[in-house]
Amino acid sequence: MMSPQIDYWWISKFPPKSDPSAKAFIKLHIPNSGALPDIFYHRMELFKRSFDWMPMGFETVPLDISYILSSYSALLTLNRKKFQFKDWQKVVLYQHPFPSHQYPDHFHNCETFAEDGVMLINMEWLMLGFVNPNIALPTGLYMMSEAYLHQFQKKERPNWPIINNEQWSLILEGKPEYLSKGIGLDVFDSTAAGICFYFYFPQKMVQIAPEFYEYCQAHFSIHIPRD
Repeated sequence: MMSPQIDYWWISKFPPKSDPSAKAFIKLHIPNSGALPDIFYHRMELFKRSFDWMPMGFETVPLDISYILSSYSALLTLNRKKFQFKDWQKVVLYQHPFPSHQYPDHFHNCETFAEDGVMLINMEWLMLGFVNPNIALPTGLYMMSEAYLHQFQKKERPNWPIINNEQWSLILEGKPEYLSKGIGLDVFDSTAAGICFYFYFPQKMVQIAPEFYEYCQAHFSIHIPRD
């Protein structure tokens, strides 16, 4: 497993190579692909190599699945010098909705379990949300946003603007089950969901939740850290 201490200087000097077809696939679907610098793809490759992938009921982790989750990790941390999810190394992959220790009575599509630093996700919905976010919640970005907030924003979390119920009603207009169906649970992390909408539906967020949008801009708009 790669050390979380790998820094910007190292990867800029010795960038790892990504699989060409996987890189092309990510470029086709990741938000803001035209604005993403090479360092994004370098970090994506590092995340792919550093996560502890744990397939459940099958042996080989699909390449596109590992790249999707790694690309989301790189997207969220692009502006950070220290960018590894050191408390979140395990990624459990399912081929279908699953119950868990936290939600034993509910089959759902994604989850973070902070106590063990584990992320769990249904690959089917992960792929659907990545290639068609207008129809399906990008559960991979939602899950990684939860982990991001826990890893990097624990102290600052109370400062994030709140998206109230009225705003969510407007954001989800015409798609009231977009979040619950995607996650597979009736409860959701409003900040993590808001981050998803910031990346995939920025114009909607500017109009309906401008304060939240501006806060995301401060964290995620592209300004690469320099030494």
